[in-house]
Amino acid sequence: MPNIKPNKIKEFYKIPNNVPEKLSGVWSLAEIQNMSILMSFSNSEYIKNKEILVDLSKKNSWLFKNQSIGTRILNLFRYKYLFVFDKNVKDNEFTKAQIYIKLGCIPLYFPKWLTNWTLEIDPNDSNKLIRKTSIFWFKNTYILHKIIDKDGNIANEEKYNELVNTYKDTGFHSIN
Repeated sequence: MPNIKPNKIKEFYKIPNNVPEKLSGVWSLAEIQNMSILMSFSNSEYIKNKEILVDLSKKNSWLFKNQSIGTRILNLFRYKYLFVFDKNVKDNEFTKAQIYIKLGCIPLYFPKWLTNWTLEIDPNDSNKLIRKTSIFWFKNTYILHKIIDKDGNIANEEKYNELVNTYKDTGFHSIN
């Protein structure tokens, strides 16, 4: 698991233009308060119409706060997220998605009453993604902030500096 220093994020992430512009760049997951810290759709693959698969074990996809048994398990099981964007939206802007988990090639489609994960571009700020999660009766909403845009420029200086300053000594880790 490589250790990436926060001030080298822009060098670590490949920022291609092959994903919808609203989803491109590097997103901070700091508000989630779990082991994930940064993600990108840069190494995602289109499965079919408006379905995007993000493999956490692919380079330039996901970074974690530390190395742990949890990150090793994610890599062992080839943990992936499948984002199924609303096919009824006519503007093709990838504004809202249902999120599913895949382990290797096995999709885990849980009933929505058990767990439901969604991702939506904030209608007031396209540099924010609204993530909603519910498991049984527990519901949580948090914001993902775009910190680097598709061209490799800092998109949110405050959030970028916050990450760099918080993790300057420890850095981030990928699982590949």
